[in-house]
Amino acid sequence: MSVYELEADEAVIMQENDVSAGKGTVSLILTDRRLIQINKGLFGGDKNAEYFLLADLKELKGKPNILIGKTPTGEKRLELYFSGFEKYYSFSRLFAERKWADAIEKTYLSLMNNREKGNRAENGNPLIS
Repeated sequence: MSVYELEADEAVIMQENDVSAGKGTVSLILTDRRLIQINKGLFGGDKNAEYFLLADLKELKGKPNILIGKTPTGEKRLELYFSGFEKYYSFSRLFAERKWADAIEKTYLSLMNNREKGNRAENGNPLIS
């Protein structure tokens, strides 16, 4: 049985297992609106899920605040800056941090663009295609 649930109209974009997050290992799932972190239990089984809305990412110069940084031991890590907290992930696959950063940025920008179009349509402003 899965420890996470998708909304009826939510789509999975990518996922990765065996991702380092702090002191533990997690699985990550990127959807068209959220990042889902599946925490692992003591023996490696799925324990619980945490959900992070992409819309809650801080924005800098029109882009989500995402960096490729380094751990204190010098390993690359994906750094996500949300409103009020940060999340850090390290991957075992080569260049995975960049692939995840690019995918999250692209998804975030699409989400914000769709939200902006919806706001304009609700306010009676014509949409120009």
